[in-house]
Amino acid sequence: MSNQLSHTYIRIVYIFDLHDLRLPSLSHQATFYLLRGDLTEGRLSCLLSRLEELSVLKSQFPHIFVGGGNRDRALDENCESHDNVIQ
Repeated sequence: MSNQLSHTYIRIVYIFDLHDLRLPSLSHQATFYLLRGDLTEGRLSCLLSRLEELSVLKSQFPHIFVGGGNRDRALDENCESHDNVIQ
C-alpha cells in the first residue's frame, strides 16, 4: 500500500459587501464562488439584477453560494421589513 497522498486543490473566490457595485470580472476559474453580505442597498430591482449577474457565472464556477446581508431584506419573507423594500 502506498503512503503517498493525492493532492486535490480547490480555488475559492470570496466577495462580500458589494452593495450596489458590479461584480468584479475574474479571468480565472474557481471551484467555489462565495458572495456574502450586502448584495445590494435593498432595492428589489437591484437584487434582481444581481441574481441575473450571478446566473451568468454558472459556466465559470461549478459551486456558487450566496448569503444576503442586513440590507437584503427582500430575500427574507420573515423579516419585519420585508415589505418595506426600497423601490
